[in-house]
Amino acid sequence: MTLYVLVSEEGIFESALMASLSDAFLTFGVDASDIEEIFSDDTEVADVALEAAANTVLANMPDDGPELEELVREFIFGEADETEEGFDSMAKKIKARNGAFSQRKVNGRKVHYRGVLAIRQGIKTVVNKRLPGQKVRLTAAQKAGMKKARLHAFTANAINKRLRSFKKGKRLGIY
Repeated sequence: MTLYVLVSEEGIFESALMASLSDAFLTFGVDASDIEEIFSDDTEVADVALEAAANTVLANMPDDGPELEELVREFIFGEADETEEGFDSMAKKIKARNGAFSQRKVNGRKVHYRGVLAIRQGIKTVVNKRLPGQKVRLTAAQKAGMKKARLHAFTANAINKRLRSFKKGKRLGIY
C-alpha cells in the first residue's frame, strides 16, 4: 500500500514503470498502439490491449532451452554474451590453432593473440598467448592475484612440475 501512495504522489515511479514495460513489450514485438492503449485511462480498452499484448508475447516467446536462457540473460543484463568480454580468462574461449593469429576486444581495446604449442596437465595442447607490446589494464584484484601467483611459482612443487613439463615438451619436440 505504501508503494501505491508513492506512485500516486510522484509520477517518477509510474513513468519509470511505464518505460520499462513498454521496452519489454517492444522486445517481444507488441505494437506501439497496443502499448499506448494498455496505459490509457479507459479500463476496458486497456484490458483488451493487455490481452492482445499477452498473446503476442506468448507467440514470440522462444521455447525452453538455450534460446530462452539467452533471452532472459539479455533482458536482465541488457547485452548479449558475445558483445561483453572480459580479460583473457573470463572471455569466451576461441579454439586455438598452432601459429594462428586471433584478436579479442577487451574494454574497448583490441588484444592480439597467437596460438602456441604447450604442455598443460601433461598433455600437448595449443594455447593462445598474448603478443608483446600491448598494454592491458588490470584491476586491483587481478594485480593481487598476479603477485600471489608469482610467490607460489617458486615453491618446490611448482618448480618440479615445470621441469617435468619442460622434459615432456623436449621429448615431443615442442621446445
